[in-house]
Amino acid sequence: MESTVRLSLTAIVWVLIAEVPARLLQRLEAVRAQLSVRARTDALTGLSNRHDLPHALDALLPGDAVVLLDLDHFKAFNDERGHQAGDAVLVRFGLLLEQSVRASDLAFRYGGEEFLLLLGHTPPVDAEGLVKRTAARWAEESELTFSAGIAVVDADGDAHQALTQADTAPYAAKGAGRNTSRVFEPR
Repeated sequence: MESTVRLSLTAIVWVLIAEVPARLLQRLEAVRAQLSVRARTDALTGLSNRHDLPHALDALLPGDAVVLLDLDHFKAFNDERGHQAGDAVLVRFGLLLEQSVRASDLAFRYGGEEFLLLLGHTPPVDAEGLVKRTAARWAEESELTFSAGIAVVDADGDAHQALTQADTAPYAAKGAGRNTSRVFEPR
Protein backbone atom coordinates (compact mmCIF):
# COMPACT_ATOMS: atom_id res chain seq x y z
CA MET A 1 0.00 0.00 0.00
CA GLU A 2 2.76 2.41 0.98
CA SER A 3 4.65 1.67 -2.22
CA THR A 4 1.51 2.32 -4.28
CA VAL A 5 1.08 5.72 -2.63
CA ARG A 6 4.77 6.48 -3.11
CA LEU A 7 4.59 5.40 -6.74
CA SER A 8 1.48 7.56 -7.29
CA LEU A 9 3.13 10.58 -5.66
CA THR A 10 6.28 10.06 -7.72
CA ALA A 11 4.21 9.87 -10.90
CA ILE A 12 2.37 13.08 -9.96
CA VAL A 13 5.65 14.87 -9.23
CA TRP A 14 7.13 13.76 -12.57
CA VAL A 15 4.01 14.88 -14.44
CA LEU A 16 4.20 18.26 -12.72
CA ILE A 17 7.90 18.55 -13.48
CA ALA A 18 7.16 17.96 -17.16
CA GLU A 19 3.86 19.86 -17.36
CA VAL A 20 4.78 23.11 -15.60
CA PRO A 21 7.76 23.97 -17.84
CA ALA A 22 5.78 22.95 -20.95
CA ARG A 23 2.94 25.28 -20.00
CA LEU A 24 5.38 28.06 -19.17
CA LEU A 25 7.01 27.64 -22.57
CA GLN A 26 3.60 27.78 -24.27
CA ARG A 27 2.76 30.95 -22.38
CA LEU A 28 6.16 32.45 -23.19
CA GLU A 29 5.67 31.68 -26.89
CA ALA A 30 2.21 33.29 -26.84
CA VAL A 31 3.61 36.43 -25.19
CA ARG A 32 6.51 36.53 -27.66
CA ALA A 33 4.10 36.29 -30.61
CA GLN A 34 1.93 39.04 -29.11
CA LEU A 35 4.95 41.31 -28.59
CA SER A 36 6.09 40.66 -32.17
CA VAL A 37 2.71 41.79 -33.49
CA ARG A 38 2.77 44.86 -31.25
CA ALA A 39 6.27 45.77 -32.43
CA ARG A 40 5.11 45.73 -36.07
CA THR A 41 1.69 47.34 -35.68
CA ASP A 42 0.72 50.93 -35.04
CA ALA A 43 -1.18 50.81 -31.75
CA LEU A 44 -3.68 53.47 -32.79
CA THR A 45 -4.63 52.52 -36.36
CA GLY A 46 -3.78 48.84 -36.46
CA LEU A 47 -1.82 49.39 -39.68
CA SER A 48 1.77 48.31 -40.07
CA ASN A 49 4.30 50.68 -38.59
CA ARG A 50 7.77 51.49 -39.90
CA HIS A 51 9.38 48.43 -38.29
CA ASP A 52 9.02 46.23 -41.38
CA LEU A 53 9.17 49.07 -43.91
CA PRO A 54 12.80 48.48 -45.03
CA HIS A 55 12.01 44.83 -45.75
CA ALA A 56 8.78 45.77 -47.55
CA LEU A 57 10.64 48.33 -49.67
CA ASP A 58 13.29 45.77 -50.56
CA ALA A 59 10.52 43.49 -51.84
CA LEU A 60 9.17 46.11 -54.28
CA LEU A 61 9.82 45.66 -57.98
CA PRO A 62 10.12 48.08 -60.88
CA GLY A 63 6.64 49.36 -61.70
CA ASP A 64 5.38 49.19 -58.11
CA ALA A 65 4.02 52.45 -56.69
CA VAL A 66 4.81 54.20 -53.44
CA VAL A 67 2.14 56.64 -52.24
CA LEU A 68 2.57 58.99 -49.29
CA LEU A 69 -0.63 60.55 -47.95
CA ASP A 70 -0.57 63.47 -45.53
CA LEU A 71 -3.73 64.76 -43.84
CA ASP A 72 -4.11 68.48 -44.57
CA HIS A 73 -4.26 70.90 -41.62
CA PHE A 74 -4.26 68.01 -39.16
CA LYS A 75 -2.29 69.87 -36.49
CA ALA A 76 -4.82 72.70 -36.46
CA PHE A 77 -7.67 70.17 -36.28
CA ASN A 78 -5.95 68.35 -33.42
CA ASP A 79 -5.26 71.60 -31.55
CA GLU A 80 -8.83 72.85 -32.03
CA ARG A 81 -10.76 69.64 -31.37
CA GLY A 82 -8.40 67.79 -29.07
CA HIS A 83 -6.25 64.69 -29.31
CA GLN A 84 -9.14 62.25 -28.92
CA ALA A 85 -10.86 63.72 -31.99
CA GLY A 86 -7.54 63.69 -33.83
CA ASP A 87 -6.95 60.07 -32.88
CA ALA A 88 -10.44 59.15 -34.10
CA VAL A 89 -9.64 60.75 -37.47
CA LEU A 90 -6.39 58.80 -37.73
CA VAL A 91 -8.18 55.54 -36.91
CA ARG A 92 -10.92 56.17 -39.50
CA PHE A 93 -8.40 57.20 -42.16
CA GLY A 94 -6.29 54.13 -41.50
CA LEU A 95 -9.36 51.92 -41.82
CA LEU A 96 -10.34 53.62 -45.06
CA LEU A 97 -6.87 53.05 -46.49
CA GLU A 98 -6.92 49.42 -45.46
CA GLN A 99 -10.28 49.00 -47.21
CA SER A 100 -9.09 50.88 -50.31
CA VAL A 101 -6.08 48.75 -51.20
CA ARG A 102 -5.84 45.25 -52.60
CA ALA A 103 -4.96 42.37 -50.29
CA SER A 104 -1.50 42.21 -51.87
CA ASP A 105 -0.79 45.91 -51.15
CA LEU A 106 0.56 47.26 -47.89
CA ALA A 107 -0.65 50.22 -45.81
CA PHE A 108 1.55 51.80 -43.13
CA ARG A 109 1.16 54.58 -40.63
CA TYR A 110 4.32 56.38 -41.61
CA GLY A 111 4.28 58.88 -38.79
CA GLY A 112 1.94 61.40 -37.19
CA GLU A 113 -0.68 62.14 -39.82
CA GLU A 114 1.28 60.56 -42.67
CA PHE A 115 0.39 57.22 -44.21
CA LEU A 116 2.17 55.14 -46.80
CA LEU A 117 0.85 52.73 -49.40
CA LEU A 118 2.99 50.23 -51.28
CA LEU A 119 1.09 49.16 -54.38
CA GLY A 120 2.33 46.24 -56.42
CA HIS A 121 2.51 46.63 -60.20
CA THR A 122 0.65 49.94 -60.24
CA PRO A 123 1.37 52.60 -62.86
CA PRO A 124 1.08 56.26 -61.81
CA VAL A 125 -2.33 56.71 -63.46
CA ASP A 126 -3.76 53.79 -61.46
CA ALA A 127 -2.19 55.08 -58.23
CA GLU A 128 -3.76 58.49 -58.91
CA GLY A 129 -7.10 56.80 -59.50
CA LEU A 130 -6.83 55.02 -56.15
CA VAL A 131 -6.00 58.32 -54.43
CA LYS A 132 -8.97 60.06 -56.08
CA ARG A 133 -11.39 57.27 -55.13
CA THR A 134 -10.04 57.30 -51.58
CA ALA A 135 -10.39 61.10 -51.41
CA ALA A 136 -14.01 60.88 -52.57
CA ARG A 137 -14.82 58.26 -49.93
CA TRP A 138 -12.94 60.25 -47.29
CA ALA A 139 -14.90 63.42 -48.14
CA GLU A 140 -18.10 61.56 -47.25
CA GLU A 141 -16.97 61.07 -43.66
CA SER A 142 -14.52 63.83 -42.82
CA GLU A 143 -14.09 67.55 -43.31
CA LEU A 144 -10.34 67.04 -43.48
CA THR A 145 -8.63 66.48 -46.80
CA PHE A 146 -5.30 64.96 -47.67
CA SER A 147 -2.49 65.55 -50.09
CA ALA A 148 -0.64 62.67 -51.70
CA GLY A 149 2.67 62.08 -53.39
CA ILE A 150 3.16 59.22 -55.81
CA ALA A 151 6.35 57.70 -57.12
CA VAL A 152 6.99 54.52 -59.05
CA VAL A 153 9.96 52.23 -58.55
CA ASP A 154 12.19 52.74 -61.57
CA ALA A 155 13.89 50.15 -63.75
CA ASP A 156 16.83 50.03 -61.32
CA GLY A 157 14.43 48.80 -58.64
CA ASP A 158 15.43 51.42 -56.06
CA ALA A 159 12.33 51.50 -53.85
CA HIS A 160 14.10 53.57 -51.19
CA GLN A 161 14.57 56.28 -53.81
CA ALA A 162 10.88 55.97 -54.75
CA LEU A 163 9.99 56.52 -51.09
CA THR A 164 12.13 59.66 -51.01
CA GLN A 165 10.44 60.86 -54.20
CA ALA A 166 6.95 60.08 -52.88
CA ASP A 167 7.86 61.94 -49.70
CA THR A 168 8.67 65.14 -51.63
CA ALA A 169 5.63 65.05 -53.93
CA PRO A 170 3.01 65.94 -51.26
CA TYR A 171 4.75 69.31 -50.84
CA ALA A 172 3.96 70.04 -54.49
CA ALA A 173 0.37 68.94 -53.86
CA LYS A 174 0.13 71.17 -50.80
CA GLY A 175 1.64 74.03 -52.80
CA ALA A 176 -1.09 73.49 -55.40
CA GLY A 177 -3.77 74.12 -52.79
CA ARG A 178 -3.92 70.80 -50.93
CA ASN A 179 -6.54 68.07 -51.35
CA THR A 180 -4.80 66.73 -54.42
CA SER A 181 -1.99 64.43 -55.48
CA ARG A 182 1.19 64.83 -57.44
CA VAL A 183 3.27 62.22 -59.21
CA PHE A 184 6.98 62.73 -58.69
CA GLU A 185 8.53 64.01 -61.90
CA PRO A 186 12.32 63.82 -62.18
CA ARG A 187 13.84 67.13 -63.23
